[in-house]
Amino acid sequence: MVDGAGFGTGSAGPSSARLAYMDWSLCSAVERDPERMGGEWCFRGIRLKVADLFDHLDKGATIDEFLEWFPGLPPERVHEVLEFAKASLEQPTTVA
Repeated sequence: MVDGAGFGTGSAGPSSARLAYMDWSLCSAVERDPERMGGEWCFRGIRLKVADLFDHLDKGATIDEFLEWFPGLPPERVHEVLEFAKASLEQPTTVA
């Protein structure tokens, strides 16, 4: 599960722990403005938090359902966010 800040909070394995270290500023499909949506990461050009996507998927929604519920959201932005998350999880981590 993902909390409002985009961090993994569920009891899934090491993958959810890595979500906390994702640098969303590197994903062109999202933006963050301290004056909008409490400064949370949102899909670029729409007032919809990235965390909402992961929350809906966690509750069993499909990507197609999510896109139906938010018709103003271009599908390519959702796919870019998911690809970014996947690529971030595939990156090797260093242990301090």
